[in-house]
Amino acid sequence: MKKLMDNCIARVPRNANEEIKIHWGMYWATEVIDIRWYQGDKPTKGVRFNKEEAEHIFNAMKIIMESEENGIISRSEKDNEENE
Repeated sequence: MKKLMDNCIARVPRNANEEIKIHWGMYWATEVIDIRWYQGDKPTKGVRFNKEEAEHIFNAMKIIMESEENGIISRSEKDNEENE
């Protein structure tokens, strides 16, 4: 596997000078995902998590992206509504 910073898998422009970069790779013998805001070529802030943590983040993001127009409904609330 490539080193973390050698493996940029996505770049999301925010404006002319800033972007979000998503890297994936090894960091201290652990497979991680690293999401950072960059100003020019310099990282300003961000977050890094391992694959297990990433799965929880991914599931939370899916809940947000699939949320009802009137607010976020958790999966357990949605399941309860469907079972009534």
